[in-house]
Amino acid sequence: MIQLNLLLFSFLGVFLLRSAAQVLLDRLNIAHLRKHGGRIPEVFQGTIDQEKLQKISAYTVDSARFGILTTLSNQGLLLVLLLSGILPWIQGLANQWDLGVVTGGLVFFALLSLPGFFLDIPFSLYGNFVIEARHGFNTKTLSVWIADFLKSLFLSALLGAPLLALLLFLIQRGGPLWWLWAWALVGLFELLGKALFFGIGLFLLVYAGRWVLKRRRTQPVRWVR
Repeated sequence: MIQLNLLLFSFLGVFLLRSAAQVLLDRLNIAHLRKHGGRIPEVFQGTIDQEKLQKISAYTVDSARFGILTTLSNQGLLLVLLLSGILPWIQGLANQWDLGVVTGGLVFFALLSLPGFFLDIPFSLYGNFVIEARHGFNTKTLSVWIADFLKSLFLSALLGAPLLALLLFLIQRGGPLWWLWAWALVGLFELLGKALFFGIGLFLLVYAGRWVLKRRRTQPVRWVR
């Protein structure tokens, strides 16, 4: 049972204030786009297509409005998980199997992620097949969407589970300085992720450049008369 105290009320106050500020900023951005989104700046006159700009602005407005609803829904789910007493119930459910700290922690966080996983499905479907399709930006079929969704879920589990297991192991065996080792581990993980992202991007850029040069060498030169 959740105990009502000053700390809880302080958290709720900051949480609701942050949510209200985020919604206000999003609404201001939407209002600005509605008023000025279809106007081409003078410096870009003649280089930007007016029709495409209006199409992109309309899509951005719809996407931003839907993003507000998505954000509020996720934040509402977070409050329900924190205040409903479901966290101790999930912990008790995970402890029934007596799996140990690391494995039991993984099961706990896996069960905890299920509500957000199921909540994300209708929002993702609506965003792809209603909003993007309305403005002509959707190129996915339902089978492609399912494949992409499953791949993202697999990659999240593949990358997140080992990191979470290491963090739980450090909490269990790291002693009084477990937080320092955990901070170093998370920092190293982020550094490796950025290095991998940069390396893949550089490889694709070099590969694309070589492909363009090869095409230019093999294609005959066309003289313009």
